[in-house]
Amino acid sequence: MSRQYFLHTILLVCLLCITCESSVRDISCTVDNVDNCTKYGNAKCDTNNCRCMDNYYDDGSTCQKNRRRRNIIECPKRTLCNECDFCRAQEYCRNSECFSQKSIDSNCKADNECLSPMTCKGGTCQCALNQYWTGYTCSAEKSVNETCTANKECASTLNCSNGRCQCFPNQYWTGSACAAQQSASVNCNADAECLRPMTCAGGTCECAINHRWTGLTCAALSSVPTSVTLSATSRSIQISWSKPIDSKSTIIGYRLRVLVNSDCVVEILLVCSTGCTNVLIQHVCSADKRQIRENRRNTDLMEPISYEINQLLPYTDYTVWLNAINDAGNGNRSESLVTTDSEVPHKPLDVAASVVNSSEIKVTWKLSGPKPGITTYHIKVYEMVLNAQPAFIKGENITGFDKQVIQFSGLQAYWNYTFKVVAMTDKGNGEQSDMSSVVTTYQDAPGRVTSFEIKRPSVILTTMEVSWSMPLLRERNGIIKEYKIDHNISGTTTTETIAAESEIFQKLYYITPDRHYQIE
Repeated sequence: MSRQYFLHTILLVCLLCITCESSVRDISCTVDNVDNCTKYGNAKCDTNNCRCMDNYYDDGSTCQKNRRRRNIIECPKRTLCNECDFCRAQEYCRNSECFSQKSIDSNCKADNECLSPMTCKGGTCQCALNQYWTGYTCSAEKSVNETCTANKECASTLNCSNGRCQCFPNQYWTGSACAAQQSASVNCNADAECLRPMTCAGGTCECAINHRWTGLTCAALSSVPTSVTLSATSRSIQISWSKPIDSKSTIIGYRLRVLVNSDCVVEILLVCSTGCTNVLIQHVCSADKRQIRENRRNTDLMEPISYEINQLLPYTDYTVWLNAINDAGNGNRSESLVTTDSEVPHKPLDVAASVVNSSEIKVTWKLSGPKPGITTYHIKVYEMVLNAQPAFIKGENITGFDKQVIQFSGLQAYWNYTFKVVAMTDKGNGEQSDMSSVVTTYQDAPGRVTSFEIKRPSVILTTMEVSWSMPLLRERNGIIKEYKIDHNISGTTTTETIAAESEIFQKLYYITPDRHYQIE
């Protein structure tokens, strides 16, 4: 073994055997006994432990004077320091040890643990409100349309898109934040507030004319069907049409509606079921209305179409709406007016007569609907004399489907009547009603007696014969009870009552010759 090797070995052994001294801060002391501190030099007793004096630091074995370099205080031993002032820039002291200050979103317990100007918020290092971390400092967040390189640079509701701070799709900038754009028919103040491609028109978000919002975009509506023709019977409408000139996209159906005074009566959907996109087409008329749905091939929808709408009412004004349907929904509407034809009325029912007085009778009846057209009623009046068959005496007309009552006047008192009614339109007369029950007008004062005669027997000059008969049948006006005779036989006017016991009457009076007599 060479001498040089031996010397190196001896030196290594000596270095390893150096006694380790305790750190100054680990030495106990009292105010009365500071010897344990003074042997380190530049140390003093502080709260029962030795501590290096100002401008000195504990290097782990003794107190050394601080050194300054470029105005940065450094601890020669990086893991230990006595004062926080001794840590480098972007470091903090904890339990007399220096640690690197923390970056954005790192866990922390105090502000000094975070890189300036960040503070410890909610347990993590954060910039102030409305600021972002650039990588070395906090900077104010950027507003809409300012240049950017990352989303964090933009205000909270913005994102960095194509180098600019922008709202997300389907949002707009209110001036302070991004808000959701509005759908169709929602109130708005500017175009930017509406989902594209809608604009703010009249204070609400709307598609352009002849476009409709599908829920995703504004789609163009089909133009109206062409060559629309209609014809009607009393109970049906026949409608024919051809496809629109400009359907914008594939026709997937037709919507046909029949209305009376804007109220839906029947709705027909002709829906593509073969060779087309499966699109849900629903009825728009309420469920209590008649709804019809029929399937069609896509090729059928492109050809001329004819359809008959049944179960309608006669003599009724109908409005017919027709729309072609594409992906945007109902296209522009064809509107037509048509009146169904009239028809022969039904037979009137429940004809009834009620006596009003001695010369008037009211007649009523019913005619089942629907209204067949302009309706005129002809009411026939029959009289019944004794046991003879009813004899027609006159008739009257009254116009109007709902006018189902009439009152006859000028009739005979205490006379038997019965009635019939027939309804008429321009299509002809309906079946005549059954005869009503027989009614009798009330009694009234009777007419004159008949065959009233006064005569004197040819051979008897003191006797006068008075005779008469009942009034004519039509003038009796009731049941004759008695007769009253006024005469001056006794020299003064006297009234005499005679019971009506027969149809012919005779009465003899004794008179004086050459006197004037008056008899009623």
